[in-house]
Amino acid sequence: MIYVIAGNSNEYHSYIRTKNNSIESYRYVRDEDSIRGIENPDGVFIGSWRKRKDINVLMVALLVSMKDPKKREVIKQLMNKEFGMFTK
Repeated sequence: MIYVIAGNSNEYHSYIRTKNNSIESYRYVRDEDSIRGIENPDGVFIGSWRKRKDINVLMVALLVSMKDPKKREVIKQLMNKEFGMFTK
């Protein structure tokens, strides 16, 4: 399953139309509940995801979901780069 964090559902639907895989391979992250309880989710950030009103909540939910230290570090670096949420 590929979790897609997009600015809105239209961006999500446009994205999956460009893929050859089945729509069942993707899940739109509507809110933090979409990834709650999922360990080390694989996914992509597309479109205007940075402008989402709930992006800080989603990023924290992703960080909590990442048990793999390498994936956790990727999320932390992204949070720092995009939003200054962590400092080194």
